[in-house]
Amino acid sequence: DIAVITNNQEVIGKSLPRIFQEYGLEVFEDKKIRAAESPFAEFALSMVQTVRTGYSVEAIFRALKTDILEIPKADIEMLEIYAEEYHIKGKMWLRSFEKGLSKYGADELAKLEEIRKSAMEPFLVLEEIYKGSETYEEFIRGYYRFLNDYIGLAEKVRNESQRQRNGGQEHRALVTLQIWSALINSLDQMMLIMGEKKFSGAVFCRLLERALISEEIAIIPPSENKIVVGTMQR
Repeated sequence: DIAVITNNQEVIGKSLPRIFQEYGLEVFEDKKIRAAESPFAEFALSMVQTVRTGYSVEAIFRALKTDILEIPKADIEMLEIYAEEYHIKGKMWLRSFEKGLSKYGADELAKLEEIRKSAMEPFLVLEEIYKGSETYEEFIRGYYRFLNDYIGLAEKVRNESQRQRNGGQEHRALVTLQIWSALINSLDQMMLIMGEKKFSGAVFCRLLERALISEEIAIIPPSENKIVVGTMQR
């Protein structure tokens, strides 16, 4: 086995794997990754933040741009441009788009309205759970069902992990596979500590964000005969 030890893995780690792979050598990056850095975790948090803030534009587009809802990037860009141009914010997201008929024309405006309805549907489902929860336990159970059953997030995590593995990104695939577990662990901890207490969306978002930042994913090299890149601490 060969190990490359560096004190600046964030910089060197970006170029070393590419260099070694040019010579047919497999590289394993031995580093911890925060669960919060995953688009799956960002999506889960941004969905709740959107509902909590009364449809903050920033939170909405953080969720949409993770691609978890599989809305085409071009459609998201159209939506973002329209929202900025006509100052769509708050509950305006839940009303039909009627401004801009002279600029966009009937067909284009109708397309924007379809994009809006498709994008807002998951937020409305979560909002119903959010508003109907009196305790943390009630919300966390509903939130889990929303992520797992309605969004299919666990399956999406598995599919992305498999896609990465098929593309030769074994390390990324293993990290991705653990994201769902990290999210569920965070929810389980909150359930244990806060379960019967009166539910607060602001507190929930703060606790979930902290939990995901503190959840670090570390991977054991999946096979022998790999070059390991890491820090002395690891």
